[in-house]
This record gives sequence, C-alpha cells and structure tokens, in this order.
Amino acid sequence: HNSQTHDNIMSADEPTRIWKLFTFGKPTAVISGSAKIKQFLNREFKKEGGGVSQMTELGTSGLLTFLFGEESMSGETSDSTNYHTLRRLVGQALTPESVSKGIPFLQICAEEAVDDMLANDTVVMAELLQKLTLDVAWRQIIGLKLNSAEEITKFRSAVKTWSASLTNYPLLFAPLPVWIQKRLSCYKAKMYLNEKIEEKIDELERDGPDGSTMSAMVFATDEEDGKTKLTRQQVIDNIFLLIFAGAETSSNTLTNAMLLLGMHPTVWKKLVKEQHDF
Repeated sequence: HNSQTHDNIMSADEPTRIWKLFTFGKPTAVISGSAKIKQFLNREFKKEGGGVSQMTELGTSGLLTFLFGEESMSGETSDSTNYHTLRRLVGQALTPESVSKGIPFLQICAEEAVDDMLANDTVVMAELLQKLTLDVAWRQIIGLKLNSAEEITKFRSAVKTWSASLTNYPLLFAPLPVWIQKRLSCYKAKMYLNEKIEEKIDELERDGPDGSTMSAMVFATDEEDGKTKLTRQQVIDNIFLLIFAGAETSSNTLTNAMLLLGMHPTVWKKLVKEQHDF
C-alpha cells in the first residue's frame, strides 16, 4: 500500500478506520466508511498500465490455480476491460429479477432446515446453517438435482474439503509435483464439483434456462455489444467464486444472527410477532 493510497484513505470526509492484516501471504488493508469504500471501488481498476488492482493476488501455484481457477472476476488482473465485461455478464445472474427466480428453491432449503431443527432436541446452529447454505449452492447457484441423501452428503463434503484447502497456505504454495496433487482430497473434491458443473452446463445448453444462477450466467449476453458471452470456463470459475464467497460467509452471518437473537429474547419475541402479524 503506497503513500498515495494511505493519503486517499485518510482524506475521507467521514471517519475511517483501517485494519491491516495478511491474506494469502499478502499485506491487506480493510477500511470502513461507505463513501470511502465507494471511492475506492470507482478507482480500483485504474492501475498504471491498464490492469486491475485486486485486494489480493493469490500467487502462481499450480495447485492454487487449479483449485480456484484463473477465469473468474477475481482471476482477471491484467485487463480492466475484460474485468468489467466479466462483471457485467456475471452481474446479470445477480440482479433482483434473476435472484427472484430462485425464491422457490430458497423456500425449500429453509423449510428443510427448520424441519431438521424441530426433529432434534439439541441443534448445533453452525452445522445446521452451513448445511442450509450448501443446499442453496447446489439447488440455486448451480441448479443441480440431487435426489438422494447420499448425493447431497457427497456434495456438501466436497465443497467443505475444497473450500478448506483455499486457506491452507502451506499446501497452496508448496511446489508439489502433479502426481502428488492428484492424490490430494482437495484435488479430488474439485474434480467432482467440476464434473457436476460441466454436466449441468450441458443440460442447460440442451434444455434451456432453468432459473438457477448458473443458468443466468450461461445465457447472459453483454449489453454493450449484444454478442459477448461468458466462455464455459468463465462460467465454471465464477460459479466456484460464488460458492466460496457465499456459502461460508452466509452461514457465519446466519449463525451470528441466531446467537444474537438468543442473547436478546425481547428482540426474538418482536421478530416472531412480526412474522405472525405479517
């Protein structure tokens, strides 16, 4: 972080806090203040030379490249035009209209989570809500049709194994031979998930849109030229990005919300009353 960046942060009209940490072995700064964040988003991709300036650059490990992909929005760091094209195309899958098509799937996931909770005397909310967000991933983000408990369990396990590997820094940056990489559980988990996504893309191309997030990506066309579409690999890598960015953060947010509601029964009662009144 150069002195100009620091000066820009400190010149905010509103109070700004700065947290400094290391992410993926790189120095990172987290800032507060909505106006300052908006300002930085507007200039994030004005890096000298025309490239984008990401908060973190994950390195060049072969295993890391395989696990995370190179063609998602986070992977595009060399061409600002390409990045903005990716953001427009992926963004079409995240508009209110697109998200509204997934409400029935979200309703099913929520009802199953409640049934699971009511069927047990003791509930570990962190585990329950992690299952909920992973079920949203396969039902709505990818649009899979997993018809058995065994298939669902296998998918959940694969996502957890794959996502956990993305914060295993010694593993990611170690120069492992390819034959060893292919024996790793995280490699096998990514291969399984990749196969499921590929099968779903084939189904969408054959049968047409189905309301899933990935469906919206597959059929998105850039509004600026009316013809540019995401490549198959761009769809795959951005789906993995959404799963990684969404499942863990959503389950943590929901778990903290449940904890706070439990700590504040008055607020919980108001929430229950609001639902009954509605």
